[in-house]
Formats: sequence, structure tokens, C-alpha cells
Amino acid sequence: MDKRTERRLVSLKAWRGPRAKELGLDPGVLCPNASLEAIALANPKTAEDVVAIPELKRWLAESFGEELSSLVVDHEARKGNKSGTGNEKGQ
Repeated sequence: MDKRTERRLVSLKAWRGPRAKELGLDPGVLCPNASLEAIALANPKTAEDVVAIPELKRWLAESFGEELSSLVVDHEARKGNKSGTGNEKGQ
């Protein structure tokens, strides 16, 4: 797993804990580690991309696909702004 994927995984785990608590579920019941890893590796851009990940349970993908894809896209956008590529504001 490369560094970007690892960072996506950390972000997904940070989402899972509070979201599971809101729902009164154990985090591993809401989304097991293997599912989070599959999402991080797939790097989904849309809810449809999440539904297409074969390792995910359908109810999870359909219920949280939009939320998960938005989280991944937002995470990538934030990391992209800190990449040091010279595209940052003021350069």
C-alpha cells in the first residue's frame, strides 16, 4: 500500500469511529478494516464507484457511498494542496 493510499485509509478510519457512534454500532460492524482498505485502494470519486467495489456489502455501499466518495475526494483535494508541487496559492 503506497503512502497516499495509507493516508486515505487513516482518513476513512477517522470517519468510521464517530459515524459508528452516531449510529450506535461498533465501528467494525459499520465498516470492517478490510472494507476500509478496499475503499482506500479503489480511491472512489463517486457513489457509483463505491457501489462497484466488490469487497463491500451492498447496504454499506448504497447507504454511505456518497459520504465515502466525498470523504475520499475531499481528502485527496486537501492533500493535493499540500503536495509542494508549486501549484499552491502565491507561487
